[in-house]
Amino acid sequence: SGVLMVRTETSLSVAAKVGGDIPAAPAQTGAGSGGSTVSVVVNRSPSATQTGVIQVQVAPEAASAGKSFTFELDPHAVAGHAPDAPVKITQVDGKPLPNWLSYDAANKTFTAKDLPPGAFPLQVSVSVGNTVTVMVIQEKP
Repeated sequence: SGVLMVRTETSLSVAAKVGGDIPAAPAQTGAGSGGSTVSVVVNRSPSATQTGVIQVQVAPEAASAGKSFTFELDPHAVAGHAPDAPVKITQVDGKPLPNWLSYDAANKTFTAKDLPPGAFPLQVSVSVGNTVTVMVIQEKP
């Protein structure tokens, strides 16, 4: 048995902030790194029969202990559902998000504040209706 990884490139605009209220350059998506703060890559879109996979890579300077950043939920995670469909966000083991990570349902954004040492990698489950996406948040290599 093995794992089949299917990579889907996207060209989404993802807002990102580092630090307090200091705006950073918009995060890039897809394969380009370009030194952006947060990049979001869809490896596989979710469907009723398969779990989606999204990678969120955070630049080392934003992934350090005590730092903060913000990024938008990738639209692929909620594709095929009504814009106001409820989104359930948990860790993959069903536990709530850690205290340092929050999700704003109104703006569909995640905010990480005052990162603890060793915060990454973190696997988050995004459930909407009958679809599930696993979002892996990690420091960029």
